[in-house]
Amino acid sequence: MSYRRNLEPTWAERTDDVDTKVEILQQALRDGNHELAMGVASSIKDGIANERDLFADPGAADVSASDWVPVAQLPESWARWCEGWELFQCLNLRESTGQNRVSEPVDLLVGLPFDKVMSPGRELRVARIGSHGPQEVTSQVYGETRRGSDWFAHLVFEADVDASAESKYLIFCANPAAELPDYPSRIRVRGEGVG
Repeated sequence: MSYRRNLEPTWAERTDDVDTKVEILQQALRDGNHELAMGVASSIKDGIANERDLFADPGAADVSASDWVPVAQLPESWARWCEGWELFQCLNLRESTGQNRVSEPVDLLVGLPFDKVMSPGRELRVARIGSHGPQEVTSQVYGETRRGSDWFAHLVFEADVDASAESKYLIFCANPAAELPDYPSRIRVRGEGVG
């Protein structure tokens, strides 16, 4: 059994439901308080739009929540390399048009088991398998959402694949002690009045 500590208030604890807002709107109209009525009407519209987004089907995952494998199944040196992470999946990326792909962006919808992952943004990592084993690749996570017993999140990273060849990447998750990654940025700011 995993211990889940969730200090974040739920969405329902941060807002009134639509029925409550409609009551406030009706009272504001009865009282002639049109500014309040307009604000509450706007809040109702925004709340419904947020509910639509919150409960929308994220679509079919590129990486299924049910396909994660224990890192103990990796070769011993690789398992030592990813110590702390519990689960992984292997991606085989193929280049089929005969062009070298260098830093080609890959954006995957990843399913993650909710009972194993507390924070997709902190826990997802990507490694490329090279001649000397795994090497971490800069990645970014966005669009985290929970549906039933799974997390869904977009995982973005840059992949290198030689022309008409294949590259192997590993995705890791399930490390409650993981920190948010702090990758170096290639963005440079220059000029007057900047920053």
